[in-house]
Order: sequence, then C-alpha cells, then structure tokens
Amino acid sequence: MYRGSWKLIQIFLYRTGYLVDTFATRIIFEKLLVALREKNPLFKDVVHLYEPTADQSFFINVPRFHFRAPEFNDTIYVSVSGYLISPPENVLNTLQSIEIRATDISCTLPSDLPVDVTVPLAAVLLEYPIAYVPHGAILPERQSLDVYECTLSGGVTIVKFSCPSSLVSREIITQSLRLRFGMDVEVMCMSETVDRLIL
Repeated sequence: MYRGSWKLIQIFLYRTGYLVDTFATRIIFEKLLVALREKNPLFKDVVHLYEPTADQSFFINVPRFHFRAPEFNDTIYVSVSGYLISPPENVLNTLQSIEIRATDISCTLPSDLPVDVTVPLAAVLLEYPIAYVPHGAILPERQSLDVYECTLSGGVTIVKFSCPSSLVSREIITQSLRLRFGMDVEVMCMSETVDRLIL
C-alpha cells in the first residue's frame, strides 16, 4: 500500500477533505487515486477536487461532503480583522454548485473564483470550525491566535487551524471539535502571537 495511505484512511473517517500539500499535475493525482482505489476499497468514495485559482488539490470524502451539504452550517466565518460575519452567500453558492459523485475520479472548480471565496471554501472542505474571509481588508499586525490541533491516538493529526484568541472561547471551540470528530480525539490548544496573519 502507498506510504501515507493509512493516514489518509484515518483522516477520511473523520473529515470531508484533505489538502494535498504537494505540487503535482491533476493527472498524477488521478492516477494516485485510481491506484489507491485498487489497493483499498475505502478509497472508492474519495474524489480529487482541483481548485485552479490557488492551484490546490483536495481529496474529498464524497458521502461526508453530501452529509454536510447543502447548508454547511458547521463553520463560523470570521473577517481577517477578527469579527464574526454571516456566512458569505458566494461561498455557500460555490459549495452548493460542487457536483461530485463517488464514481468520479476528479472534479475542477471554476477558475475565476476570488480569494474571498477560495480561502473560506478551503476551510469548509477541511472542516475547520473557523473560516477566514478576506475582503480586501488590511491584515492586522501582531495578532494573538489560539492554535488548535486534533489528534487520534497514535499521534495522527486530523486537523490543525487557528482562530483569533479574542473571538470565541477555547471551551466552545474544543467542545465543537469533540462533537464533530468524536470524544476520542485529543484537542490541544496553544496561544501564539503572529506578526501577520497568513491565509
């Protein structure tokens, strides 16, 4: 079996999407997914989703994606200046327009999506409870963040993200993560001050 495929299997038991942190062509990801499907039937419900604006590739758990659709109401949207905002209509419309089936190998999003759609869209696909929405605002300097990491026993990280410390209490986010991923997931939180928020 491919190295790392067991980690992917564990992640897909808990998450809708996995951001592939490597640069390769769509064809390579499609071939990889075909090979993984041949090796393990758990990958039969996984599809490659390509986001061309940021040149990002995701592996998507199709049943989990459809379970969360069409509302995707388990995400809090935050402006880059740290204020809660309503779910952006253009993000929800893009999510609802994604037509994927487990029989697909790959799917491509429109190439003209603006950054105020692609950034929160990625957060929703990755099941981050917090999605930053850049609206052309100046990013604040020296921002205090709470960095959350959820791990399975054995140390496999299933999600890691940050949230402005002043926005939502740690207890609320920790509880939402346990409700989302299960009580057996360990949730760690540490504070960090960054010079500039990177999306």
